[in-house]
Amino acid sequence: MKTALIHITPINLIGDAIARAYGIVQIRHTSNHGSQGPSGTMYVTSSELDEQIKLLKERLTRIEGCENVAMIDHRMSRIQKAAIKFSEMINRWLTEEELKTVIERNKENKNSGTCCATHDFCDANEAMIEALDQFCQLTDEEHINIWNGAWDLAKGHNFNVKLLSENII
Repeated sequence: MKTALIHITPINLIGDAIARAYGIVQIRHTSNHGSQGPSGTMYVTSSELDEQIKLLKERLTRIEGCENVAMIDHRMSRIQKAAIKFSEMINRWLTEEELKTVIERNKENKNSGTCCATHDFCDANEAMIEALDQFCQLTDEEHINIWNGAWDLAKGHNFNVKLLSENII
């Protein structure tokens, strides 16, 4: 099967302050067919990104015959990636009604200092442990920061994977 992979990365080269200020990102793509497979790189502004990704996916599937086009967005922080994975698990583990109850309880208890209402329906700590498994060898400080940040981010987005995935935070 012909596959392609699209990488979206921030520009982090020395002297690229102007590029960062204008929100320019790099889109790089590779595919597995042919001796080396076609590849390419382009630079676009954040406002053009969605349209350029759409056009690139069309080209890779229609013109180059790739049946599978995957995308990795390297702009996401580890906190955001953990929040997405955690939210995916919470959505799998809870029923729709339970998730609605969790969201309502979290809103009611927003400033009370009580723990997240997910604990009322599952072992949410286990979900977060699994979400953090994607990161190797975290220091204790990194582990705590990612754990707390991902939990707050997921809760703040009502465990909505689509919202968490669409927005680079």
